[in-house]
Amino acid sequence: MKFIIDRNKWLRGEGSTASCLLRPEDGKMCCLGLFLKSLGSSDESLKDLSTPADIDPTNSVVPEWLVCHSPYRPNGIGCPADVSSIMDANDNMDLSEDYREHLVEKFFASKGIEVVFQDNE
Repeated sequence: MKFIIDRNKWLRGEGSTASCLLRPEDGKMCCLGLFLKSLGSSDESLKDLSTPADIDPTNSVVPEWLVCHSPYRPNGIGCPADVSSIMDANDNMDLSEDYREHLVEKFFASKGIEVVFQDNE
């Protein structure tokens, strides 16, 4: 599978408090929000959510590897360590763009997904 990240829509490097799957003010999405959108998730299902674990569990487009059981969260669903790590890398304000893109490529490659970065208008 090939997954395209449009850098103009990609919400990154602004810190975790500013990040979400879909920020409605400007329509920007973190890498996981863009991925879920490419799988068919609606904007409404992603809006203002921090992690894939926050999505309605009946949303069938969420791959199993994005979420896991967590007794520490109210809904009982959390994110695996590798997903949490890529969220941290996506939001980190101190990473260079090249290194952030490298980490995103590496994460998705581990899931068998090729990432292509583009600058669309």
